[in-house]
Amino acid sequence: MDEIKEKTPAELFVRDTGELPVDGHDGWARKKIKAVLEAKRGGRASYKTLHEIAAR
Repeated sequence: MDEIKEKTPAELFVRDTGELPVDGHDGWARKKIKAVLEAKRGGRASYKTLHEIAAR
């Protein structure tokens, strides 16, 4: 019988395409992440439930 292997969250969102990232992607991603973390620390972040997002 085949074994069922659960995927980790990283495996669900990342896949190896064999391609190099587009130039500037790392800097762009870090800038976005930093902005979100700063908004959270500054109390400017808002959160929605999965149901609210799905309803849109």
